[in-house]
Amino acid sequence: SNGTLAVLPCAAGAALLWRRACRPKGFKKVPRLRGQRLFAAATTSSDVVGEEGETAVRVLPQKSIFMVVFLHLLGFTMGGPILPALRDHFGLEATKTGLITSAFPLGMFAAVFIFPYLSDVIGRKPVLVVSYLGVGTGLALQAAAIHLGMSFGTFLALRVFTGAFAGATTVVKAYIADMSNRESLPRCMAYREAAGTLSYIVGPTLGGLLFSLTCLPFVVLFSGLTSIFAACWTAVFLRAPPSPHTAAGTRIPAATAEEELAADKSSFPWIAVAATIGVHFLYNFGQAFFDGFFAVLCAERFGWQPAVLGPMLTAVACLVFFNSTFLYSKVVRSLGLVRTANLGLLLVTAGLACLGASTNAFMVPVSVLFYAFGVPYFTPSIPTLLAQSSPSSRRGLVLGVDSAVSTIARIISPVVMGLLYHRWGPASTFRCASIFPLAGAGLMVFQHARLSQV
Repeated sequence: SNGTLAVLPCAAGAALLWRRACRPKGFKKVPRLRGQRLFAAATTSSDVVGEEGETAVRVLPQKSIFMVVFLHLLGFTMGGPILPALRDHFGLEATKTGLITSAFPLGMFAAVFIFPYLSDVIGRKPVLVVSYLGVGTGLALQAAAIHLGMSFGTFLALRVFTGAFAGATTVVKAYIADMSNRESLPRCMAYREAAGTLSYIVGPTLGGLLFSLTCLPFVVLFSGLTSIFAACWTAVFLRAPPSPHTAAGTRIPAATAEEELAADKSSFPWIAVAATIGVHFLYNFGQAFFDGFFAVLCAERFGWQPAVLGPMLTAVACLVFFNSTFLYSKVVRSLGLVRTANLGLLLVTAGLACLGASTNAFMVPVSVLFYAFGVPYFTPSIPTLLAQSSPSSRRGLVLGVDSAVSTIARIISPVVMGLLYHRWGPASTFRCASIFPLAGAGLMVFQHARLSQV
């Protein structure tokens, strides 16, 4: 069938990402960093370690983490095609349809802050397992509510409950940072973005295919099972990252730990971290407007139907996947991390501005091309900068604050820019939206010296 044929290239992409993530050059002999030294002491025998204090350590996290990211996000992306079916099932008016999509972020707002902070205290792995299990259980309960004909209010409450466990994405970033060294971290973050993008390619196709073959409750249940499977895989196969406070099962004396904590506080680059989070806020403000109004602009200005928009958005996702997997690491090696992020912001700015200025359909692919190159150059760079600037004991907290601030931008932007879109029209509003990533690029230039030192 056509649906099966559409899934085959996506499966090939998944296999390609898996192979790239665990290629041999990702593992080499390197001097042990703090934390890696402690991990080596716990996992290797003393006769393996040489006199220079070096040992073969992994500079890439386990390849399983990328599959876990894919499986977890696959459940979310499968829900796109079934939104009209949910609306019909509950008999919703157009004004209430948005509650389905807004209920999940409402619960997620606290999760993206609380779960990363907990991972600093009790460890990344147990928090990931709880998060994946909570999301999977919540989706399974939503499927039961649909099957049993429960009220729309009950369904919304379950959506909020599910979102309250959705803090794994930020914890995964912290996990990857804990398991990577400085050189490999940008590439690992890019692979995480590629795994997420691949789920956005596969998920809608798979969700639509399952809906055509089965029923609405089964699609929701299957999306929950992917998260439950991710939780089981994490619990069984994913290795816990090294703890900077223990070695071979022996805790470092409290005095030493307090001295390290005091040193971390005195050397913490507060200004650079705050600037990076501010840049991320500005980017998300503009990017959320693109996500919400790109299809609206194309439909109103050019009369494009979903049959045209769907393949275009899929092509954009494929291009983002290609850039994340193959080009991002090369660009970082050539330009450096800060300049790569700045390049991404400028490309996103150009894409938004060109969409506002487009008077014919031929300009849309050009605008989308700018956007599809800008997003994969920027999005892995921000968590990399934040992870490199934060000690392991605070990494989850810093990334959690960043996620919470970005969530605020994604909540505010569609509302504010939607009002401007209604008053000014698409051309002026898209040009206005391009100001936000441009301002982020200016802030990065202004703080370039501090960010480069991170």
